[in-house]
Amino acid sequence: MTPSYGSGELVWDATEATAPRWILLLDGPPGSTRQRVDPQEPSLPKAATAGQLRELIRRALHADTGQWPVSVTLTLVKSKQRFRFHVVTYEAGGGGGL
Repeated sequence: MTPSYGSGELVWDATEATAPRWILLLDGPPGSTRQRVDPQEPSLPKAATAGQLRELIRRALHADTGQWPVSVTLTLVKSKQRFRFHVVTYEAGGGGGL
């Protein structure tokens, strides 16, 4: 199995006033647009714990890629609004990213 690494930002999206929620912005190759992944999880509050946010990232990436991250690390960027994350998954066969 080959390790695969990915990163991005977890952002509290309040642009939808009726249902603010967490969304993921996945990093891509330099110069590309970030991929937005919306876990559609309005019940997870802005004040969620780091463990709850890591699980949200794991589930969202699994739904998007079909792979379960084995490691998710979070770094606070802006209190309760923006986090930087890094994930590691394992793929059977060749490499690749999230």
